[in-house]
Amino acid sequence: MREYNIFDGAASKVHYTGYLDQRLRLEFAGAQAAQLLGDLPPGRLVVCLVGGGHDGAALAEAFVDADLPPDTISVLVTGPYMQGKTGQYLRQRPNGGPG
Repeated sequence: MREYNIFDGAASKVHYTGYLDQRLRLEFAGAQAAQLLGDLPPGRLVVCLVGGGHDGAALAEAFVDADLPPDTISVLVTGPYMQGKTGQYLRQRPNGGPG
């Protein structure tokens, strides 16, 4: 808990459970994922996923500004807290850029 600076009152309630079995979730999502991936144009796929959004702003900006190889599709997934000038920049930038 030290890594996340969680205060003692909350840290005492957190218990490590190990990795959860993801098989059921993956089976459920498989059909949706297959449809989404099937609609993508051919080529390489690069995905950038930034946590809740607020702390990933620098990474998200660097990702949309990166020069990717030809035939590469880029997808940026931000969290619900990506807002303000950064959120506006990210929403507008991909429309005019490659990928």
